Amino acid sequence: GVSVSAGIPDFRSPGGMYDTLRPELLTANGMERRAMKADPTSVVSWDIFRNNQLPYLELRRPFIMGVLANQADRQDAYQ
Repeated sequence: GVSVSAGIPDFRSPGGMYDTLRPELLTANGMERRAMKADPTSVVSWDIFRNNQLPYLELRRPFIMGVLANQADRQDAYQ
């Protein structure tokens, strides 16, 4: 998609968010960590997010804070 062509990693690709997820580094309880380890997509699931937003926010912090802005090329689609 547009994000990948702009240099923003795809969640599912090698090196993407799901591939590099390290649940042990996130503010989560044991059950949430086990769920994320078994299925990395659970970090963005409503079941975890509605009870504990921190794993998602910690994982996405670099993007949310704009750290990746220097790595991504600006695309017309985002303007």
